[in-house]
Amino acid sequence: MRRFQLFLVLLAVATGAAACDSSFTPYAAKVNGSTISQRSLNGDLTAITDNTALRSFLISNGAITGAGVSGTFSAQFEASRLNATIVDRVVRAELVRRHLSVTPLAHTLASCQLNSVISQSQSPTCPLPAPNPVATFSPTLRSSLVDSQAAVDTLTASLAGFPLTTAGVTAFAKTEPTLAQNQCVSIIFTTSAATAGQLKTAIDQGASFATVAKANSLDTSTAPSGGVEGCHPADLFPPPLNGVLPTLPIGAVSAPVVYTSSQGTTYYLLMEVTARQFSAASAENELIAHGGPAETALVNRLLAAARVEVNPAYGRWQKVGGAYTVTTNAGPPTQYLGNVNAITPGATP
Repeated sequence: MRRFQLFLVLLAVATGAAACDSSFTPYAAKVNGSTISQRSLNGDLTAITDNTALRSFLISNGAITGAGVSGTFSAQFEASRLNATIVDRVVRAELVRRHLSVTPLAHTLASCQLNSVISQSQSPTCPLPAPNPVATFSPTLRSSLVDSQAAVDTLTASLAGFPLTTAGVTAFAKTEPTLAQNQCVSIIFTTSAATAGQLKTAIDQGASFATVAKANSLDTSTAPSGGVEGCHPADLFPPPLNGVLPTLPIGAVSAPVVYTSSQGTTYYLLMEVTARQFSAASAENELIAHGGPAETALVNRLLAAARVEVNPAYGRWQKVGGAYTVTTNAGPPTQYLGNVNAITPGATP
């Protein structure tokens, strides 16, 4: 599947985190001499939780308020967003160093990527469908998430060897034509190798694939249309289909392909690629996928070399699993914490 270095992923939160309100501190972190203020971080957190679509997505993945107290945020939620902001500062500095500018296409792609995550879709959808969660973003939220993701994508495409522009994507597609195409596929589902073999023989001898699919395919959703699955990037099909389709000649019928569904049913499939269509969206996403490993490695090196100071109220900056990140402070269970909003600066030890 495609790799998406999404800043929204950094919003993943864990239940049981301590409540946190660090309003008495002037900074949240310092990155290579640049300050991330506590006020800007709180504004970021508030913008995220004020958005209905994002809030629902976050709640479905864990706690976002401190001990369930309104107006506070869980320590893990704060740390994840602070970490995202630190990464953003480092990435933007690298773009400047490399004389790279974030392009309009990068912003469009970032919006599609974020929309797919919030909507829990399999892949980015462009143009953005209605309802479109990204369209509800406030200016603060757009700067926090869309602009940050666009910066990452710009760097990633550059590391793959191409600018994230229409011309750059077209040039990439010429080097990887198979990856830049949608596979238009029809499939016949059977649960018997012998049946699949017999049906293939019938088609090879002149029977229409569509006619055979209508009469024999066990997939009730596609059999009435002659087995038509539609046109999709090859990597959206599950293995081993995603490996077979790109090499299957147009109009040829595959040998029976063994496929086990997520429910555990074993099928013997006959597949036919009826056409291949150039897909700009597929080319854009595959370009990002190609540059992904290099981008991850580069950002990890940049973070390791960066001068980062995290305000102790938010946690610590340390290496975890080979990469630097903001980790939360250990604390008592949230059920034993009072309303931290009631703590005044003077009462803080």
